[in-house]
Amino acid sequence: MNYVDAIIEFNNDPNVRKLREFYSSKSFPEILGVSRRELSHSAFLAWLFSSAESHMFGIQPVMQLLELYVKNALEQQRIGSDAAQKLLNPILTRQIDLLSSSVVTEEYVEIAKKKGRADIVISCDMRIGKENSVNKLRIVVENKVYSTEHDNQTEIYYEYYSKCRKSGEFALYIYLYPSSHPTNPECGYFVCITYQDILDSILTPLTNYSNISPRTRFIMEEYINCLSATSDDGQLALSQEEKELLSSFWESHNSLIMAAIAAFADATDDPSIKEASKVIATVNGRRDRDHSKYKYKGKVYSKKTDLVRTVVSDYVESCKGTGLTLKDVKDYFYFQSSMDNVFMDYDEYLDNLRNRDSGKWVGFFGNREDIFRVSLEDDTAFVISNNWPLTVNGKEGEFKKLLRRLAAKGIIVEQV
Repeated sequence: MNYVDAIIEFNNDPNVRKLREFYSSKSFPEILGVSRRELSHSAFLAWLFSSAESHMFGIQPVMQLLELYVKNALEQQRIGSDAAQKLLNPILTRQIDLLSSSVVTEEYVEIAKKKGRADIVISCDMRIGKENSVNKLRIVVENKVYSTEHDNQTEIYYEYYSKCRKSGEFALYIYLYPSSHPTNPECGYFVCITYQDILDSILTPLTNYSNISPRTRFIMEEYINCLSATSDDGQLALSQEEKELLSSFWESHNSLIMAAIAAFADATDDPSIKEASKVIATVNGRRDRDHSKYKYKGKVYSKKTDLVRTVVSDYVESCKGTGLTLKDVKDYFYFQSSMDNVFMDYDEYLDNLRNRDSGKWVGFFGNREDIFRVSLEDDTAFVISNNWPLTVNGKEGEFKKLLRRLAAKGIIVEQV
């Protein structure tokens, strides 16, 4: 590629200017220096989930939170508590009539001499289905901005709110954290929800309401900008605007970015940077992933790795008694690529895997010792790459090159 033209194009790209403006501007919470304080985020969520607050959304944010709870609970298979099981279908079918909600933060909790403060507790009045009676619902949220659970917090909160629950009352439990800092609650009754989930499923739809007041829109947008702000700890969530800007930026300049990353990796001895550059290159290749199916010897393969393994294994089997070596295999299947990145001696792979912290690379072969391998007659074995893109950045990838090589050898592989 012409790097001079690419750099000039980069400098003149309006999306680059927009991204610079986006990341250089500060949200109101950042200006106040509270953008990463757990209490500040709890305070905003308390405002959002209280039906009597000035945003005028009423009970809608809580209903969206309940639907998000059910979605994640099903995905995580955490429908364990009696309340969750009883409320699952009514929430999904919107057979719950939420009448009101109020919120307290830092609620003091003590049970069996164990103490704590629940970050956010949402209390709701509701009717289920056609029942006339009003039920109470508590949603207990443990909020983790950039910290982890300590002192069995979730176990204490579950025990406390389960014990103090009266007949006809329900309690649900949420563990809230940034997706950039994955963590799991100690109590299995807490359903994991990320700030990205909150942004995508609640904040963005609410902000797009046509009848939202200018003041409420300003508050919502400032909080969304706060979530998107970068720090040494990362981001709490990515806004839709930021996703679109970054996606457009990548599509326009990925070749230049990859070249810069490769140059930076070559100029350093830091193994973590070298490893990161290879991971990024892999992800970039996967963007062009081919989902076609291929037929070989009458069998249809949806995974190209499985097809390659079968073709190579068949070749090795056909060469029994000839003293076939790994070099012979590489020569037979050779195409314009480093064959060391396609086939690797199993013992070498194990050595690299066990010493990867010191900078040794396991390539695209896997990350465990018990891996598919092909045995040779000299009591050695080799592993086969898992990375078989059809194209990479619009150019031929390893799989397309291999298909041409197989065709030249008379090995028929058809796309179906």
